[in-house]
Amino acid sequence: MKAPLILLCTLLLSGCALWPIQQEIVQPSSEADLIQQADRLRKQKLYAQAEQLLFQARTNNPDSIKLQKSLQRMMAERQRYRQQIEDQLLIARVIFIQQQRPLMVQLAKSESDDRMISTRLNHMNSEWLESRQRLSSCGERRRKSDPNTAEKCLQLALAIDPQKSDRKYLAQIEAERADAANLHLEEEGARKIRELLEQAKKRQQSGEFYHALSLLKQILELSPGQPNAILLEEQIKKEFTELATERLTTGEDLYQKGRIKEAIAIWKRLLKLDPKHKPAQEKIERAQRVLDNLQQLRKEQKPSVTSQTN
Repeated sequence: MKAPLILLCTLLLSGCALWPIQQEIVQPSSEADLIQQADRLRKQKLYAQAEQLLFQARTNNPDSIKLQKSLQRMMAERQRYRQQIEDQLLIARVIFIQQQRPLMVQLAKSESDDRMISTRLNHMNSEWLESRQRLSSCGERRRKSDPNTAEKCLQLALAIDPQKSDRKYLAQIEAERADAANLHLEEEGARKIRELLEQAKKRQQSGEFYHALSLLKQILELSPGQPNAILLEEQIKKEFTELATERLTTGEDLYQKGRIKEAIAIWKRLLKLDPKHKPAQEKIERAQRVLDNLQQLRKEQKPSVTSQTN
């Protein structure tokens, strides 16, 4: 019984040995693919893995300038990111000590015979004082790239031990921030002026001279002497004056011919262009009084005509 079983196992084993083993052949990635993979890792802040990938790629292709530059950029960004995190840790640690130190001082006074508490306080004081130089370096280093972090570092350094250099850097940050704010305001002002000018030109083209001049007035309040606004204002005033003169004259001719309602309509069109145009207002009021008087005369004449008929 055992002999056939042994024979069967032997045949099976020999058959397995003869069966060809197929292994998956891994094709090496191209240089572009490796750089792309490293970039994806970089975006996830996985710098160690990204650098390792680029190092391996450079080993296979040591003459590749593209790989070399990618690796250099990766290492520089990794260093910056690490320094950024270390600065944040430093700030958090110093703030913690700043908050805990007064409590430790009180505890050391009340427990003056406890050497362990005294030792803890000494270590805290040492760390507190030693951190000042690191905070100062942080402020100087990050003054341009990250003014907010630099400001925190310098303020904490000054709280530990006021130094002229730290005050100087802090003053520079505040001055640069003020300059940036002023520049932003100037840019916003210039953008606002451009928008108002465009609106004023559109109002001019549609014959809305009053609104156009109102927009230009806003510009000149923001920037007195603004040349484009002054030039456009002069053009609009000249154009409006010519149009107003023409309509006043046309309306007056109609009025003299007894076509009073038509004259009023012409002058009212002028008021649509400039609601505060006084000559047009006065002519309309005068013409309206005449119309009212004529209407009153007609009312008075009507009863007399009726009586004569009777």
